[in-house]
Amino acid sequence: MMKKIFICLACMCIIFACKKEDKICENPPEGIYEGWFTNTGSDNTTHRPLLYLSVINDTTVIVSRSSDSISNYSVNRTGCNLNGKIGAGFGYNDVMDIDGALSHEDGLATIRGNYTYIGRSGGLGNPNPQWFEVTGTFIIKQQK
Repeated sequence: MMKKIFICLACMCIIFACKKEDKICENPPEGIYEGWFTNTGSDNTTHRPLLYLSVINDTTVIVSRSSDSISNYSVNRTGCNLNGKIGAGFGYNDVMDIDGALSHEDGLATIRGNYTYIGRSGGLGNPNPQWFEVTGTFIIKQQK
């Protein structure tokens, strides 16, 4: 009886251990990533198949739609968390503010979190454009 209880407890420990999120608390690998961005209140998700992640130093990375790592926008890493600005092709000046966390999912570096950017309606020639804040969630995942 005691042996069966021990085996059941051991199996439960293994099952729960496998479900732990594997957090990354160092810079993710440089390279090509892809992102999915969903605005709050929308069912539509925008896919960005080519995002480039460049490591600047131990606590700073750049995420942009260009492989040129020179950018005015950077993301700061504190432990497993990232926050800052990325150039992902949204909003005024192509910039969004992000707040997210690093992890491994299916063996790939992944960033999940929330974003904010300033949107504009009315088109480029409109003398009275309307500015508004857009929020949402994102997933940026390392490509295989």
